[in-house]
Amino acid sequence: PEGARQASGKFTKPQPGVGFIAVKSNVPIIPVFISGTEKALPPGIRNPRMVHVTVTFGREIKIDKNMPYEAIAQAIMDNIKQLAESSKISCKGGVFRKTKLNSQN
Repeated sequence: PEGARQASGKFTKPQPGVGFIAVKSNVPIIPVFISGTEKALPPGIRNPRMVHVTVTFGREIKIDKNMPYEAIAQAIMDNIKQLAESSKISCKGGVFRKTKLNSQN
């Protein structure tokens, strides 16, 4: 929804175009959070590196097609932020950091 990859790991304001696409496509909206891509293909690198990338899928989002595109985009972004939090990645100051897990988890 942000319109581009964010090398900093920070969330930025979602673009309203994702709301437009959501309404016009008339398909289910599944939020997805992807972490690790900043290491796989950092800016200036032409070939992807072999690194661990995590993809977390959320539940389908029901949208009201009468909502403004900006509100739909924000609802999608809010769901992605929830996925980031639930995927054991913490967000301090808007920057993602992996948290260490207990070996018992």
